[in-house]
Amino acid sequence: MKTPMIALFLIAFQQILLGSEAYTKVPALYIFGDSQADCGNENLIDDNEDKSMYDPYGKNFPYGPTGRYSDGDLITDQIGYYLDVQASTPFVHDEVKFKANKRDGYNFAFASAGILDETGSTIIELFKNSISEYLNRTFHNSSTALSENLSESLFVVLVGSNDYVFNYLDPLQNSTKHYTPKRLARVLASRLANFLEELYTLGGRKFFMFEVGPLGCYPLVIDMVRPESVCAKDINEMVQYFNTQLGDAVAQLNYRFQDATFYLIQIYDFLFKLVQHPVKYGLREIRVPCCPTTTTKNSMGLCAAHGVPCSSSKLHMFWDKYHLGSHINKLIAEKACKDSGFCRRPADFDFLSATSLLRPRYIEGTKRISKPFRRGLNFYCM
Repeated sequence: MKTPMIALFLIAFQQILLGSEAYTKVPALYIFGDSQADCGNENLIDDNEDKSMYDPYGKNFPYGPTGRYSDGDLITDQIGYYLDVQASTPFVHDEVKFKANKRDGYNFAFASAGILDETGSTIIELFKNSISEYLNRTFHNSSTALSENLSESLFVVLVGSNDYVFNYLDPLQNSTKHYTPKRLARVLASRLANFLEELYTLGGRKFFMFEVGPLGCYPLVIDMVRPESVCAKDINEMVQYFNTQLGDAVAQLNYRFQDATFYLIQIYDFLFKLVQHPVKYGLREIRVPCCPTTTTKNSMGLCAAHGVPCSSSKLHMFWDKYHLGSHINKLIAEKACKDSGFCRRPADFDFLSATSLLRPRYIEGTKRISKPFRRGLNFYCM
């Protein structure tokens, strides 16, 4: 999936009060990422071939096909519901409306986005322009009001999968072949940290940074590498290298910028548990997607246009060969907003030597919250 590069971020904010729960209202949601978060931007690019503006995409979404690579809600849609913030609309589609009192955020995610330049073109400049050209007008050129809005908003970032699947693992791509898996993980995490720092410089203070899931268990990747086991172990190891480096990078950001909060949303282990114990989560199929997929070259594992999907999407982990079903997206969003064992704030460092790398000591969460979830961010992290 090639096109823009979204170095990016789903930034959700939660304040931590030691030993107590924090319920926080956010005024806006700014979303950055790839097809996991794209609500229609990619579809609005005239020269893009990998669109999802057709049935059966949107089968379980109130408005049908909208450019979302899902049967229904995305993870970011569900986070918006939990935070009682209107689901962010695609920036490409809504540029005119952006000029007229649009204060509840925007979606800057593109399906083809990645961290590397080779994966797509950067979207940070687009966000910079939106601040200077549109948001300043929305807040009547009041730098104080704009700064307050951005600092209290949640920035969500879901990105990195494309850099592996459509770059490093693609035999036709040569730009990253000279990297070892561990070296690539460091490069990706470093570049992503730089993007997060740019968002901080632009005013963001509350961030949700998502790990990359176990790509070695995704149907599209399984088709590519043909593993002997349920998942491609070597691919998952690559992803784990990256997630570890990302945790280190997020910890350093928390250390450097004391007035900001960077959360790491740990989806890898959760999704791997679904693969290992599908019945426990009400799943019957972890390899076969719900919708029939295209078989043409470079199909990217997308649903075949107007194909007839399975009768019960909730029994399948994947909607197409690369994207999770909306019921899984809902579980992820719920855990991100409620479960302290899922949402971590990497912090605290042990300085082993003056030249040592900063190594985060992950803060263990307390027991899971069992009381009913209320609107707003509900965290019990310690």
